[in-house]
Amino acid sequence: MFQLRADRRWVVSGTIIQNKLDDAFAALKFLGEEPWASWGWWKAVISQPFERQDAVALQRLRAILTPLMLRRTKDMRTASGESMVQLPPRIDETLQCTFSDKEAALYEAIYTRSKAQFDSFVASGAVMNKYVQVLTLLLRLRQCCDHAFLVLGRSRTDDEFAKDIDAFLHRFASRVDLAAPNAPSALFLQELGANLKRTDEDARECPICLSPAEIPVLTECGHLMCRECATPLFNERGFARCPTCRCVISRERLFLVPAVTPEVQRIDPVANWTHSAKTARLLAELEAIRSGPDPAAKSIIFSQWTSMLDLLEIPLKQAGFAFLRLDGSLSQKDRETVLKKFKNEAKVPVLLISLKAGGVGLNLVMANYCFFFDCWSDNTNRDACVCRRVGFRASPSLLLSLCLFCVCV
Repeated sequence: MFQLRADRRWVVSGTIIQNKLDDAFAALKFLGEEPWASWGWWKAVISQPFERQDAVALQRLRAILTPLMLRRTKDMRTASGESMVQLPPRIDETLQCTFSDKEAALYEAIYTRSKAQFDSFVASGAVMNKYVQVLTLLLRLRQCCDHAFLVLGRSRTDDEFAKDIDAFLHRFASRVDLAAPNAPSALFLQELGANLKRTDEDARECPICLSPAEIPVLTECGHLMCRECATPLFNERGFARCPTCRCVISRERLFLVPAVTPEVQRIDPVANWTHSAKTARLLAELEAIRSGPDPAAKSIIFSQWTSMLDLLEIPLKQAGFAFLRLDGSLSQKDRETVLKKFKNEAKVPVLLISLKAGGVGLNLVMANYCFFFDCWSDNTNRDACVCRRVGFRASPSLLLSLCLFCVCV
């Protein structure tokens, strides 16, 4: 794209900076705005100062973009003083939920055990080498704030899972040219197999989102990542560079890794369903909406764990709520079908959606309320179990954008 010849260039973007400041460099390079289109200059003046947390980097970037960028925001007004975009006011509410005695006792037990394990890492000087395990300890605490069933009463059949991994690696080796320069070696595949057979959270970390891989895929060069994270990497011809080793990979040559053996609930969550503080508050909010002045109002519920979405289906069914679900297991066509059905069917007031599948690329313009059931920011507050609601009292014809809210730990 940079090689196109043109007398005039124009870039239109809703998110010129998506993940880091360097995202803006691509637009400036395409526009040919020297010296900012030179990577060396950009790195010296913007990237490196920003990495050193030098505030001047943002000031420079603002000075660079101001004469180049046309922006339209919802706060702008016409020449007559009217709002350029007519939107209803957004109402943010933080809903504090109090643990029951049993939930508080469970949380304290997990916290005490996690702290003891963390202290052992500190005592052995291995904290920096165990950061993923530390994050897993925090993950359990955060899941405990959602519902006890996320952390209790589960078991796995590891032998069957190991056989599935062995069969997968055999198929992988038979379809990949192991003599190619960038192909994984036999020793690498052996170590990969041992890693994939592990059932803990940190065994399948995605190098793009740095989280346990959701619907993991394996590249020809033997590197693991989320299918959701891998999809945007590929160009229109279906090729990309591996984010780990930078060799060329093909979208058609992504191998779907067997999922960690489904955890079997020793406690049947349906037969033994008990509300947590959060699920009880969520259902109370949904009931209030259903019995309120606008019973046709629609709600979207976000969670970063599909297992939590599984649990939320239980009380929704018991309370008689019709709902739809969108997560990473759906194809793009199926996602469009779900969103169309949620928009057009008045009898479907609730949409369950996973954070990774719904974080980008969706225009959710049909809901009045948005619930962030669990929180994924880096704040901490052990005394509170919080979910977030964003409500639109008037017409919901606007984009619901994700923000990073509050906390559960």
